[in-house]
Amino acid sequence: MNLPKDGNKIPDLSVERVRELLANERDPQAIKRLTAAREYLAGLPPDNIEDKYGWPCQTVSNWLDRFEEPEFEDALYDDERPGRPPELS
Repeated sequence: MNLPKDGNKIPDLSVERVRELLANERDPQAIKRLTAAREYLAGLPPDNIEDKYGWPCQTVSNWLDRFEEPEFEDALYDDERPGRPPELS
C-alpha cells in the first residue's frame, strides 16, 4: 500500500499529539490505532507497519482512515455492540 500523493493520510494529526495521547491511553484497541498512527506519521507505510506489528495492512489502512472522522474519539473507540455481554472477563 502506498502513501497518498500528499504523503499523509492524516494531516490534522501530529506525532507529538499521538505521543501525548498514547501516554494516557488505557484502551487496548485505541493504543493499537494510535501506535499505527504514530508509525505512519513517522514515515512508515501501512505495509511496513504490518511487517513490524503483524496487523493486516488493510486493517492499518482502515484505522488511519478513521482519523479523518469529524470526531477524534470516533477514530479511537468502537461503538457499543448490541447483544449479550461476553461471558469471559
